[in-house]
Order: sequence, then structure tokens, then C-alpha cells
Amino acid sequence: MEELKAHNSLTIEKKREIILKVESGTLVLNLCEDQVNNVYNNSDSKAVMSKRKTLHESRNNQLDKVLYEWLKVRRSEGVPMTHDMIKAQAKEFNQDLNLNLLNNTDSQEFSNGWFYRFVQCHGVKYISATGERLSSDTRAVEDFIIEFELMKSEEDLSEEQIFNADEFGVMWKYIQRSTYVIAYEHSPGGFKDNMERLTIMGCSNMAGTCKMRPMVIGKAHKT
Repeated sequence: MEELKAHNSLTIEKKREIILKVESGTLVLNLCEDQVNNVYNNSDSKAVMSKRKTLHESRNNQLDKVLYEWLKVRRSEGVPMTHDMIKAQAKEFNQDLNLNLLNNTDSQEFSNGWFYRFVQCHGVKYISATGERLSSDTRAVEDFIIEFELMKSEEDLSEEQIFNADEFGVMWKYIQRSTYVIAYEHSPGGFKDNMERLTIMGCSNMAGTCKMRPMVIGKAHKT
């Protein structure tokens, strides 16, 4: 009688938990084997799980729809989209629409598996924007190597004595150069480099045993 009473007192949520554990091969504690089998084979419990699965799929479809529309708008504005940006927006929509796909737990994130299914479903692809590439003068490089080795030998210079200094630019607020795009987009488009930059000069000897502290040249002052 006590066993029957315990069985009847199980809540729907508890029955759902038991079914999930059985299907995943997890041991169900504090219940005898007959009780577990009765819950798992009970048609009412299966119906609850089926209804929940249908509801979950419906909510997923709702999230997919609004997220894809949002992605199209952002790409039409030329905004580069990253993996993390899309997942963060999905989490925000989940909260705003009360879909409860993450059980309203702030620490939870949409999984990479969910993200993969989303991009596959909508044909979203990841591409990179390539800038102009300077052609290499291989003949000049080969000639310089020969001349350099000759000079090094004639002057009896070691690698510790040979230094090289060069300047390079550091771009501030540099825009993301790779993005997820809609299926019909053939090139990223919408990229415009931010011209806020610093010029830095680095210097080191050939052996790498003496590296000078980088010198920041900075921006030209406007008068």
C-alpha cells in the first residue's frame, strides 16, 4: 500500500525526470525497479513528454524565426556578425519572449550544437573580408639576401650585431573582418576601416637577444 501511495504521489515533473534518466541510461535512486518501469511505460507520462517536446520545438521555431529576421536586418546594415553575438542575441530573445528554453538561468548559454543547427537550417555561412594584397617582388628579395650575406661576411658581423628597425600601425576600434552572412550574400560588404591608429616602431637584433622597447610615434597633432 505504501509503495502504491508513493507511486501515486509522484508529480508530473518527477515522472518526466524519471523518464529522462531512463532514456539516458542514468540510475534512478530512491525508487524500486517496478516503480521506475511503471512510470516509464505509463501512457500518461509519455503523453506529458510528447506534449512538452512539441511545445519545446514550437518555441525553438519561434526563436529561430525572430533571430533569423534580426540577423538579416543587422547584415543589411553592414554589421559583422560573430558566433558569440548571435548566441547572445538568442539568449536575449529567449528572455524577452519568455520562451524558457534556458530555464531562465542567466549562467546558461545556448550550446554550440544549437548554433550549428541554426546556421545549417538557414544556410548561414562564415566568410572573411580580404583587403588588397601587395604583390611580392621575389626577385628583389632573392637579390637582397645574397647582398646581405656577402656584406655580413665581409664585415665579419655576428647576428648579435645586426639590428633591424621598422614601423607598423596599430588600429583602434578595428572592425571585425570575418562575419556570418545570409545564404544569398556572396561577399561581406559594409566594411569601412576606422582610421584611428597609432604608429609604433620596433627594433631587435638578428639573434633576438636584444629587443628594444617599442617606441610609440602616435597620431599627428591637428593644429
